[in-house]
Amino acid sequence: MVDDNKGLLNLINDDQEAIISLEVYKDEFELVPQRLQQSKINIEPSQLKEPSQMFQQTVNLTQLPLLTFSGDQKLWREFCSSFDAA
Repeated sequence: MVDDNKGLLNLINDDQEAIISLEVYKDEFELVPQRLQQSKINIEPSQLKEPSQMFQQTVNLTQLPLLTFSGDQKLWREFCSSFDAA
């Protein structure tokens, strides 16, 4: 009976620790919207960039020939397989 009581007390203790941890997380979670609102206020208009001021990069890709299907059903598999990646 003594061992059962120790096991029960350990379970109760573990549960209490879990409840305390969850309450801490709950408190932190409830502060998140408030912190987000404050961070929005702290952004100065000069920090906001216009789309024209953002970094833009142009990439020139090589042009690939695009095959057209003739409509011949006998050639469909060959045509379709030409699009498989190597």
